[in-house]
Amino acid sequence: MMIDLSVLEIRILLKCDEKTVSKRDITRFYHKHPKVDREQAIANLITRGLLLAQELPKANAKKTPTFYSLTEKGREWVQAYQANYPQ
Repeated sequence: MMIDLSVLEIRILLKCDEKTVSKRDITRFYHKHPKVDREQAIANLITRGLLLAQELPKANAKKTPTFYSLTEKGREWVQAYQANYPQ
């Protein structure tokens, strides 16, 4: 398996494998990475078809929250990554 993703992208995929994650949670989990890097990593994962972004409107909210989840291709990638990861 060839890994051509950055460390941040892999971490985001592994976090989204556990559950659906909001943009706020990604900011909270990976606050040490600059905002530009986080946004670039998410955009890269979406263009590769590994991550799905959903905007779910919330009543009486000024901003529409965005949630990220894995696609089927993303789940397969995570399973292959974890299968090849040394124990």
